[in-house]
Amino acid sequence: MNRRRFVTALGAAGAAALAGCTRGDESADGTTEMATDAGTTTSTADGSESGSNGAPTSVVETFITRTVEGDREGAIALLHPDHPMHPDNVEGDQAFRLDPAVERVERVETEVRTRNASAADARSITGVNWVFEDGELASVLEGRDAAVVSARTVGSTAVEYRSLVVTADGEWRILWQGVETDAASDPPALRPRVVDTVSVTDDGGSADVRFAESAPAGTVTVASTSAGDEVATDTPADAGSVTVDLDPDGDEIVVTATVDGETRPVYRERTGAMRIVDEIRVQVPENANNPWGTTARVVTAEFESDGSLRAESTRAGGENAIDPAGAANYIVVQIHDGGDEVVVTLTEDGETEEVHRERVAP
Repeated sequence: MNRRRFVTALGAAGAAALAGCTRGDESADGTTEMATDAGTTTSTADGSESGSNGAPTSVVETFITRTVEGDREGAIALLHPDHPMHPDNVEGDQAFRLDPAVERVERVETEVRTRNASAADARSITGVNWVFEDGELASVLEGRDAAVVSARTVGSTAVEYRSLVVTADGEWRILWQGVETDAASDPPALRPRVVDTVSVTDDGGSADVRFAESAPAGTVTVASTSAGDEVATDTPADAGSVTVDLDPDGDEIVVTATVDGETRPVYRERTGAMRIVDEIRVQVPENANNPWGTTARVVTAEFESDGSLRAESTRAGGENAIDPAGAANYIVVQIHDGGDEVVVTLTEDGETEEVHRERVAP
């Protein structure tokens, strides 16, 4: 894995993270989360572009404001030359894309947490150990002023950031920024797995739905929305599998299960010309310093859409979106390392519909 290629695909700035990859890009996956140590208090800001050159807090304030406003070029101008998404550091057709954590900001409150920050101070920030190789960060900071700055947005949503700001040619610039998150609470328990595998015939005329051995007793219905076929069983584990007819030109397989009196979808997949998700690949981090943990890469089929494609993990609470949907190669979402459920939705003309649902596990 190319470390720089992976990081640049993230936007790696917390307030601006690339949620996936569009066709023509070779970017990768993830979101960024950071934390840092405590320090001294300085100024707050009002959210305007109040001169990014004078103080470390000003550049953080301006960067967040420009990101929320969608000012891509203005945000790029505030990146340190050694930031992974600085134009001099990106590869191929990769591009810095904005995916703000908030929609509207009334003001940005900032505070210097660590003055004269060293490489050791920066190592306390989640992800720095993975992004910057041994000795690399110390070289970047050598002979330059550096500070760790916290920021909090006030507006539609309160979001807290941690930033490592470093001087370049005497001006403060963003070297690394991320969203600070609270300690994760216990995730919801996984429901019993119902569907093990789904195999569509080469001609697209039928699908074999194989149930998991752990599937609980209860009514399970497998239906094809276009062909109109439907098969049900009350003992899926004993039944083993069922076959449902499909429209060869394109169909949607929907599996619903009733357990303890509750009926809910447990699997959804589109086929043929209607196909949107090709596969979901679970990626377990190879490096213990990887701050993004276990992820699921939702690989998309070729389809036309100017809408927005969103992937969510129901257990870990991960969420990412990319648009235009038809240009996506894949979307990456964080999942729980003990197993999760990924749900993909497509929003067009203000209408949102679920297009894929699948259980995943490392």
